[in-house]
Amino acid sequence: MKKIRLRNNGIKTHTMGYIYERKPDHPFADNQGYVRRSRLVIEKNLGRYLRPEEVTHHKNRIKDDDRLENITLFPNNKEHMKCHGKDGYHTNETSYKSGHIPWTKGRKLKSTTKTVIDGKIVEKRKYI
Repeated sequence: MKKIRLRNNGIKTHTMGYIYERKPDHPFADNQGYVRRSRLVIEKNLGRYLRPEEVTHHKNRIKDDDRLENITLFPNNKEHMKCHGKDGYHTNETSYKSGHIPWTKGRKLKSTTKTVIDGKIVEKRKYI
């Protein structure tokens, strides 16, 4: 696991950008008693604990933006990866058409290629 920087009041930031909250009584807390905040936000909204196989996804790819409207819940990682498409890119159907702002916003576009995979158009963009 990557190094984690301690914040304050039982909140820490993972080097990948995820925020963790100390919840030692949570059934799926890690060995130090922390749970990813995005999971806690969804659990509060649903009124239940998430199952271990359920995956949260940040729509705008900003991993510390844990607003409810920015988090999508997938039943498992396989469904989550469909959102990203081949090579980790978001597909047009799951992201750009739904108003998703890719992490590359503001970067200079170098080239774009479109490919059809399983009947879906996948757009691969390269940036400078």
